[in-house]
Amino acid sequence: MQFALNYSPQAARALGSAAITLDRFKCPPWEDLTRDARALRPIYIHFPLRTGALHKADWAEVERWMRETDTPKVNLHLYVRAEDLPGVGDQPEEAARDRVRAQFVRDLQELTQRFGAENVVAENVPFGRRSNDKHALSYCIEPALIHDVLKETGCGLLLDTAHATITARSLGLDPVAYIESLPLERTGEVHVTGVRDTDNGLMDHLAFTEEDFRTAEAALTALRARRARPWVVTCEYGGVTPQFDWRSDYDVIVHDTTRLLTMVERFNAAAPVGAE
Repeated sequence: MQFALNYSPQAARALGSAAITLDRFKCPPWEDLTRDARALRPIYIHFPLRTGALHKADWAEVERWMRETDTPKVNLHLYVRAEDLPGVGDQPEEAARDRVRAQFVRDLQELTQRFGAENVVAENVPFGRRSNDKHALSYCIEPALIHDVLKETGCGLLLDTAHATITARSLGLDPVAYIESLPLERTGEVHVTGVRDTDNGLMDHLAFTEEDFRTAEAALTALRARRARPWVVTCEYGGVTPQFDWRSDYDVIVHDTTRLLTMVERFNAAAPVGAE
């Protein structure tokens, strides 16, 4: 399993001074940013694709980015808003859930037809009254529904531990228990970062607390127990836009990535015999 980090100027400086070690930078599909990042390390692309909005996707560009950066998997956020499914709010709960499930399956199948199920990962999203994103329908974060659609489509899970933490805390659940309720055996990629309660609700892409480190460690332990072999675990701290200026601290990057790399090395050393 490789270790990656969101690209930021601060991360580039830390890498250049040998203060951190990583295999890849994670980048959005932006030409200037990827050019800077690729001068330092291999990169992979995280796409802004979500269920209910695939009609906006430029598939030729997605394929180009994957080919040029050797990005092995295309990601899809399991995220549907009420406006994506007109009238869903007026339907009985079971009928509404079925519509969300059908949308997930339909969109995942579109990706599997283009890229192959083994190359598609579906990301769990944040949800809840304390989340900074209150637009997703509640069915999107139901573990049973996620299990069901991934089994039917054959796709993998992109486990985001911070999203799971936000969802669990918002709903009064234990984050580790919620993570363990997801189809971890299908995990093909992992995202980790810190979570804080802010004036705008629970937010991620922040420095790790000790609790965040414990959650990440517990998630990796659970993945090992399910014999999952994600290709990469990525720290999503840092970035380049104004919204990341206050959460791209050099010292945080050095501290958090050093501890996370140790976790990744332990995971790799303890990999199940015979696992791929």
